[in-house]
Amino acid sequence: MGKEFELKIVNPDIELFKKTLKENNASLKHSKQYMHRHVFHHPDPTVDGFIRLRNEGENNVTLTCKIFNQSKFPLEYEVKLDGDYESGLEFLKKSGLKLKSFQETAREKWVHPLAKEIVFDTWPGIPEFIEVDCESEEDLKKLIQILDIDKNSIRYDGVDSLYEELYKIPKNKFNGMPSLTFDNFNSEIRGGKKVKKHTVSNKRKRSKTYKKTKR
Repeated sequence: MGKEFELKIVNPDIELFKKTLKENNASLKHSKQYMHRHVFHHPDPTVDGFIRLRNEGENNVTLTCKIFNQSKFPLEYEVKLDGDYESGLEFLKKSGLKLKSFQETAREKWVHPLAKEIVFDTWPGIPEFIEVDCESEEDLKKLIQILDIDKNSIRYDGVDSLYEELYKIPKNKFNGMPSLTFDNFNSEIRGGKKVKKHTVSNKRKRSKTYKKTKR
């Protein structure tokens, strides 16, 4: 519990990265699984953060509190529940937390000795990206070198930034959307204006062109 030492890799060559993982002592934990989560407002309105209940499949349910601060690494506190998602959801609602959004995603997970997890994430309407999550910043830096990660592709911001860049949806509007699902994505972001090209910026380079997601 504490800081979440995690980075995103945008615009990746998915198959090449998986090949690199295999060559560097990583292994597949599970193939792509569809997940859903309910996101709640943090009970303290002065805190930039949220509470999340997520069903990760195979009776794996996590409850997470994430708090953003001045660091590029947010604070994260997470516990695993006994697999009863509905009971966890009812508990949060009865506790007085205000529901923010329901979201669907898909995830393929890999493991490596230096990482808590390495995941390939698919969100509705945006290209697949990779997240590398480690126990320490030192391990994260080591993996950047070991896996030969292009520093121009590294991001430390949230997924809301990707939607803002691709669909011109302000972050506060995206984070206030009541639902985000694969089946109804087009209508759910109807208020956003899609740009002609899939582009994403980063701190080191002005822009990168996304590859279209294959589903």
